[in-house]
Amino acid sequence: MAIHLWRAFKRDSLFGQTNESTSLDVPCGVAIRYGKGQYVVCPSNDERLNNFCHSVAVLNTEAAMTLTSSVVAAITTRLAHSRSHIPVTPSQNIQVVDTMKDLAGARKAQNACFIRRENTLVVWADQVEMLRERARDLEDKMITLVWNSSYQSNINNVMASSKAGAQTPALASPTATSPSTSAANSTPATPMSSTFPSVSSLALSSALSQTKLDKSFRNHKRSYTKDSASFISTGAAVSSNTPSDDEAGESKEVIEDSVNDLPASPTSALMRPNIHARHVSFSEPVADTDSVEPATSQADAILPSSHPSSRSSSFSRTASFIRQPEAAKVAATLSNDATTSTLARLQSESSRSSLASAEEKGKIWNDAFVGELDYEKQDVEYEQRPLSYIAPFQHGLAVALDIVICFLFTSRLFKHCLRDGDWSRIALTPIMFIMFPVILFFCDNIIGIIIQIVGPVNQLHQNSLYYSGKAPERKLTGDLPHITIQMPVYKESLQGVLMPTIESVKKAITTYELQGGTAGIVVSEDGMLLVDEHEQTIRKEFYERNNVGWVARPGHNQDGYVRKGRFKKASNLNFTCHLSVAVERMMDEQRPETLAQLRKFHSDPEYLKLDREADQNADAETQDIEKDAEITRAPCPQDPADEPSEPLGPDDWTDADETELYRRCLETCLPKMHPLAQAKGNIRIGQLILMIDSDTRVPEDCLLDAATEMTLSPEIGVLQHCSGVMLVSDSYFELCIAFFTRLVNFAISFTVANGDVAPFMGHNAILRWSAMQEAAFVDTEDGVVKYWSESHVSEDFDMALRLLMSGYITRWATYSNNGFEEGVSLTCDDELNRWQKYAFGCSELVLHRLWEWPFKGPFTPLFKTFLCSSAPIHYKFSASSYIFSYYAIAAAFPMTWALYLVEGWCYPVLDPSFLTPFRIWVAVVVVFTIGGNVSQIIARYRAKVDSLFNLVKEHAAWMLPMFVFFGGLSYHVCIALLSHPLGIDMTWGATNKDLAESNFFLEVPLIWKRFWKVIVLCTVTIAVVIIMQITAIVPLSWSIQGFFTYWPLLLTAVSHLIYPIALNPALLRFSF
Repeated sequence: MAIHLWRAFKRDSLFGQTNESTSLDVPCGVAIRYGKGQYVVCPSNDERLNNFCHSVAVLNTEAAMTLTSSVVAAITTRLAHSRSHIPVTPSQNIQVVDTMKDLAGARKAQNACFIRRENTLVVWADQVEMLRERARDLEDKMITLVWNSSYQSNINNVMASSKAGAQTPALASPTATSPSTSAANSTPATPMSSTFPSVSSLALSSALSQTKLDKSFRNHKRSYTKDSASFISTGAAVSSNTPSDDEAGESKEVIEDSVNDLPASPTSALMRPNIHARHVSFSEPVADTDSVEPATSQADAILPSSHPSSRSSSFSRTASFIRQPEAAKVAATLSNDATTSTLARLQSESSRSSLASAEEKGKIWNDAFVGELDYEKQDVEYEQRPLSYIAPFQHGLAVALDIVICFLFTSRLFKHCLRDGDWSRIALTPIMFIMFPVILFFCDNIIGIIIQIVGPVNQLHQNSLYYSGKAPERKLTGDLPHITIQMPVYKESLQGVLMPTIESVKKAITTYELQGGTAGIVVSEDGMLLVDEHEQTIRKEFYERNNVGWVARPGHNQDGYVRKGRFKKASNLNFTCHLSVAVERMMDEQRPETLAQLRKFHSDPEYLKLDREADQNADAETQDIEKDAEITRAPCPQDPADEPSEPLGPDDWTDADETELYRRCLETCLPKMHPLAQAKGNIRIGQLILMIDSDTRVPEDCLLDAATEMTLSPEIGVLQHCSGVMLVSDSYFELCIAFFTRLVNFAISFTVANGDVAPFMGHNAILRWSAMQEAAFVDTEDGVVKYWSESHVSEDFDMALRLLMSGYITRWATYSNNGFEEGVSLTCDDELNRWQKYAFGCSELVLHRLWEWPFKGPFTPLFKTFLCSSAPIHYKFSASSYIFSYYAIAAAFPMTWALYLVEGWCYPVLDPSFLTPFRIWVAVVVVFTIGGNVSQIIARYRAKVDSLFNLVKEHAAWMLPMFVFFGGLSYHVCIALLSHPLGIDMTWGATNKDLAESNFFLEVPLIWKRFWKVIVLCTVTIAVVIIMQITAIVPLSWSIQGFFTYWPLLLTAVSHLIYPIALNPALLRFSF
């Protein structure tokens, strides 16, 4: 296969013949993995490919090749030395390293890397069949890049010639090559020099601010503190990207040649030195470049990170140190008088303090520039969005309608009391306080139906405070935040569930890294230590091969470890977060700060626990003694350990050091979490977290939009994406639930677009890590800080409430056009579990246990805090409406039974204020079944979701199954709501992500095992209804006659009885 690919690439002219500068054959090769760390290389006898093979093995990719065509050589030979990436397209930046050895530290997700010295582009893929296609695609893009840049450069030359005169056309050429490159290759007047330098000047001007910085580590400063990084506006830097004709060549040379060429090692997206402070700039076209302060603009472009972030680690205190020759070099290149004078002052200060310590020199440099470049005082262009008031108006009308209904009920009681003088019925008045929250959801739907039919729909395609109907403008030109994709996993199938999800995520990571960002996957593996060793080995190899970090905790009650929570997801995520924070904290504490500590770190493989405070105190004591005694020492050879140690410079701490420090800290922290716990790969958490389920598909180009929106709107704690539905089978029940899920998502989109607060669904959402840390709480049971609530089944709803009370909002985004796909329940059993978990979770959020009511009151502190918080008042009613809707569903079966008996036995003397169950049933059918479907059809048609005919057909097809589904929910929801206050334990397993094979003979025993109680209850109910109609059995005075009396109870019982039968497609399979 390697030989075949090598010959195919040769035929495609992707391999160069000779190096023009050395006249030697260019090393061209193909490598294919055939085992862990083992590769077949063609040609096998070329020793020049040894570094290529070693680097490919470190990258751990399936196949790789060296693309050495003439277009690659044309780009790399004229590339500025400071350039760390090449934007081959506006949205695809390919990384650049100096040597083939440095390829080992490349970002794997980009699938390509330029090698500067070898004039080579290395392309790799995780599938061998994709390698050739990817290489051809990149070749075409590079040719387009060179052609467009040459064409634009010729246009600039023509314009410059018309300005400067025909006799000196080359003086206006906007070249960006270094002087040495220009001199070595051509004169300014030659076509080669005057056209192609646009590759590093004009074509790359959009990425001038993205210098070769250490993005990943800079975006992971102290994950256990709140993100307080400052954002800088670089309008001045943008103006430098559009220079005048006289300054075009010179300004770009200054910018590109003066940026520090720091090493980039994206092997792990997080294991890099904390050398630069995080900065994000917003591209703003500046019409008049003279209006921008020159000192600020050029210094901002040259030193984009000289200002240390407030949350940078201790190493960043020495990061801004630049040695005197480098300062002099930068000063010589600056053309602005103010900046030059600053550097000159810095240089003179450095020369006068030649005997001062290196730390003082770094302080002089830092003070000189930070004093003039106060980033905190620059304008921050955060996005300001309007708030729609349709939803507050809707909830206000719903509350008013609810109040009117409650008072009409009370009014009827008073009227009848005044009429017959019987005031005993006034005792029913307190029912109003129970009726108000229960029917609030009913009233909300009445107003919502009217607004969906006659209200506006244009807000669905606009942006507001809680809603994003349009994707944000991609105007981030600085460093993008690191995004961690976190995925909780249990025992799902690796091949059927996890592999497709991770492949989908990898495509999104590749796109984001090509756009200039960094991202990684962290799997919270709750099933790793519960499966057999063979399955463990397969999972570990898959994670390692795909650069997936994972954390596995012990099983429940293994070696005394307890997996807290009923659903276990929250404690699983907390375990990963705690380990990540512990590693971050230890790395921050143990990272060397001086050269002496660095030497010890290199020499001692066990170095981690250096007592720096004692060393610093000893040094301070020694300096005081020497100062008091005025000891003058003659210069003499000293032991290196006794020499005063200098602080680390920007080139002293390498990426390999950072990787080694991370490995040591992880090995040290992991046993402290639990001796049986396991973890491997990069588990550090970035500024943003994309929370997904194990059965999720994400759009390829979604992370940049998320990073942009979260950066422009720092008030967002959660960016929840509206999800589509991923179907994994042909089951009609799955199709039914998919239809219902789409309806729910559209209803949420419509309500949030009207101005309601967005919900947090627990998956397909971007979370701000600093906001999560701010909203964290100390668990009273164990005294440990928790990010996710382990005492609530609805941990996502709890998280949303805590973030809201901490000052953050949740935003609902629909611009992905349902590109985020989620799996739905595959069986009616799983769907019942889901509704029971929601109901149980709502009870946990609102009510204490029944025996705690005398001491703590009925309502939980969280719910009382929420009601008294500064959250929008309409959201308090909206959230309460959602919570108490489960109580309305739960009350259907028992209340129908009670009203059936009351109406049947007390009808002749029934109180006039009594509302019969048939009237209640009619109201529910009219509002939810008829009104809900009609309003959804009209609203979706007006929003141009689909044609009117298709919408009517879809709703008509699923109306009957949905009627059975909701008719059979009441008993099960009631059991869940009663279990919590009564202290009855309920547990649920993980939702099935793939449909297991089943048939009639397997399903019947399972149905009886799960539903035998409700089957018995419904059978008895139907029998009672029938018997009560037979006067021969029941005396006439006790019989209950009349269709309108028994119809609601009979329909409810039948719906519960046929629920597990009619909604179970497996019963139709008769396999022997």
